[in-house]
Amino acid sequence: MKWNVFFALFLVFCSFGAISAQTTIFSQLQTTFPAFANAVAQAGLQQELTTGSFTVFVPSNSTAPITIQQVRFSIVNGEININTIPDGTALETLLPNATIRVNNYTAQGIHQIFVNGQTIQSTKNATNGIIYVTPSPMPITFSTSALAFASSTLFQTFNYSGVLQNSNISALATAEGPVTFFMPTNDAFASLGPNFLSNLLLPENTLARNQIVALQTVPHNVLVGSLFPGSLVTTTALAGSQLSIQNNVITVQNTARQAPSTATIVSTNFFVSNGVIHTINAVLAPPGVNLEAIASATPAPTTGTTGTTGTTGTTGTTGTTGPSNDGSTLAVCTFLFSIISFALFAF
Repeated sequence: MKWNVFFALFLVFCSFGAISAQTTIFSQLQTTFPAFANAVAQAGLQQELTTGSFTVFVPSNSTAPITIQQVRFSIVNGEININTIPDGTALETLLPNATIRVNNYTAQGIHQIFVNGQTIQSTKNATNGIIYVTPSPMPITFSTSALAFASSTLFQTFNYSGVLQNSNISALATAEGPVTFFMPTNDAFASLGPNFLSNLLLPENTLARNQIVALQTVPHNVLVGSLFPGSLVTTTALAGSQLSIQNNVITVQNTARQAPSTATIVSTNFFVSNGVIHTINAVLAPPGVNLEAIASATPAPTTGTTGTTGTTGTTGTTGTTGPSNDGSTLAVCTFLFSIISFALFAF
């Protein structure tokens, strides 16, 4: 009798699991993530997530505010197994011109998958697709390029945009990517003195400028921040130098005669159309480049051109000599007038 009871309970449990596994995406959202389900309904996607085939990335924090744009950005057409797709794959979302980038990383022997910088906490299968649970809402990938991002005044990196545009790898800032840019903030440039930026843009500093930009550019996606707390992540910059990232501090191992250059990552994982951007609080110094020397250099004075000699004014024309009036003419006229008057009176 006891075994019959256990067997009956086992059948009930299995039946419940089977029923649960056979529910649609939207039904599971209503049960487990009601706030997200309400946002889906407000976006007008309830029917799609009930009948269509989709992959949905849902934040586990159901109390976080979710916009309609975030809902559309969290949904991908078709059932996608992110464990089998190549590193760096971009998934088109229901938000126009916005993609989710999938990255596969191994750190200290642990393999993890990230979607726009978010880890996957759990997976839920549905009858019409799959649900991946992330810690928080994914940041929407900016539809602009890295150069447009840098040029914006919103992120306090527009000083670096001028350096980037005037380097020999400026094309990467608008190329397809993926590329990672470590962009110094405006305050990072200001900390090197008022003349550093203008001096760096001078023709004589072209080589140093190119080296600085190449050092702060990595030809693939590098996700940092809280993704690997306390762990060490190393990568190779475009310049060939090794970059070490640990606890949001990035270090460049320079030559033995030059101390390592370090910077703290201020903001992480800004996703743009051609890669990812992190802002840093210092300008990284490539081996052999002295940032202080560039800042303190006095530009050679520019010699002004000699002014042209003024045109000599033309000599004024001599005035026409007026008629003489020495009194003789008046006397003659008076004499003639007297004769004529006498003649007329005599006759």
